[in-house]
Amino acid sequence: DDSWYAAKIEGLWANGAYDVMWADPQGMAPTQATLENAIRPFDVKSYYRFGLNALENEDAVTAYLAFRTIWVLMGGVGKTKQMMEELSSHPSVAEIIAERNEQDLLT
Repeated sequence: DDSWYAAKIEGLWANGAYDVMWADPQGMAPTQATLENAIRPFDVKSYYRFGLNALENEDAVTAYLAFRTIWVLMGGVGKTKQMMEELSSHPSVAEIIAERNEQDLLT
């Protein structure tokens, strides 16, 4: 499809493709060989702002998923970990964490 998905480059394959680790594989393989023309920089500031805007709009699930993407790809940028910890107590977020079996994501 024509959508862009957040991922981290894990290595280089012999054929010149990059081994990328998806931030949210959604049931698919966690990594995939990807050609350079299908890769663009990850804009962490946009994801962080997106998470903060979701918080302002009281959308805990969207905020959590935005901060989760940053955490998986870049680690503790800004208050990412703190935001995720606070959001994890929200019932809707706790349900997503349980569905994804990600109780240990922050450890």
